[in-house]
Amino acid sequence: MTHSAIFNIVLEGKILVLRYFDGYSSTQIGQLLGLPPGTVRSKLHEARKHLKDML
Repeated sequence: MTHSAIFNIVLEGKILVLRYFDGYSSTQIGQLLGLPPGTVRSKLHEARKHLKDML
């Protein structure tokens, strides 16, 4: 795996935890991680898809 692929996996994991375990909104997650809310929502969608494929 390349560094960028690993970074994306870690970032998706952080976003999933912040959203579903900590209850943060996309805007709040974006502020915490320095990302636009739209990017957070996109990464969240990708993370859910990857998680669904694994289960």
